[in-house]
Amino acid sequence: MADSNVTRLAKLVYEFLRRGRYDEAAAPGVDLVRPPNPAHGHAVAVLFADGRDVVIRFEEQGGK
Repeated sequence: MADSNVTRLAKLVYEFLRRGRYDEAAAPGVDLVRPPNPAHGHAVAVLFADGRDVVIRFEEQGGK
């Protein structure tokens, strides 16, 4: 079964941020990136060194 666009995009963002953890210029201050969670809107959790965390949720809107 092929992944939906939202699944592919969530995986791309996760991989970018995960790899960026080792390159301070690519993703400054990122301590941890959690993989997409389909149960929560394919959310990618990003934990920063300053204690302020971000959750990115992906939503697909058909035909717009």
